[in-house]
Amino acid sequence: NVALQARAFEARQELTQLIAKLDAHERALIEGRLLDQASYDDLAGKHGGSPEAARQKLSRLLRRLKASRG
Repeated sequence: NVALQARAFEARQELTQLIAKLDAHERALIEGRLLDQASYDDLAGKHGGSPEAARQKLSRLLRRLKASRG
């Protein structure tokens, strides 16, 4: 369906723009977890802190991205 493909493209563009506004550390957390499928243990080892802190930070970032979509 062309309409569905167009909406998916628009959503990807919007997400790309939102992620670009994040600082490098925030972007790395999102990319590590969602694109690279890194565990919270891996994220904590790479970015410092505990796995729970990485999980909480990522959760806050995702809520912020969702809220900024309107």
